[in-house]
Amino acid sequence: MPPNFGLALFGIYAVLALAFGSYLRPLIVLLVLPFGFVGAVLAHGALGLNLTLLSMFGIIGLSGVVVNGALLIVDFIQEAEAGGTDRFEAIRKATLGRFRAITLTTLTTFLGISPLIFETSVQAQFLIPTAVSLGFGILFTSVLQMLLVPAYAALFARWTGDSTQPRGIVATDGSPSDRPSRFSQSISHDRSRAS
Repeated sequence: MPPNFGLALFGIYAVLALAFGSYLRPLIVLLVLPFGFVGAVLAHGALGLNLTLLSMFGIIGLSGVVVNGALLIVDFIQEAEAGGTDRFEAIRKATLGRFRAITLTTLTTFLGISPLIFETSVQAQFLIPTAVSLGFGILFTSVLQMLLVPAYAALFARWTGDSTQPRGIVATDGSPSDRPSRFSQSISHDRSRAS
């Protein structure tokens, strides 16, 4: 199962890389996935359930839902940047603009699967681990996703050498700073040395 899951992740990465036209931007989406696994494990522990093969099926399904949520934010960021918006402003607008859509998707998914999570009949017992992984995993991850995706996107903006500072950073003389950060200067130096 792990090799197949790794292959699926690589497929997701390849599709996102083609869609975004970047090798690094898909990582903003994929770096949220481990927290889905953490949420599923914590939910199993809280409900006194063992992790089973069916739990892993739920985690795999959860990965697709989490990718969709993060993709909404990153795609909105890219559209705003293409329209000429400052990169950090685009991140802020995308996070606020997609908050309601992601929250509604999360709540409807959890509420839709919650009858199965709390089912007591014997026939449903083997499906409960799958539902727990998916339902509680998406609740846990969606909360973190609204913090992590903007943070990863801001790191990506700085790492790619964007010299635009987030609003509020000022120079020592009190004027807004337009000087590139030391980090972006070192990247520019490395790039010029490589060429």
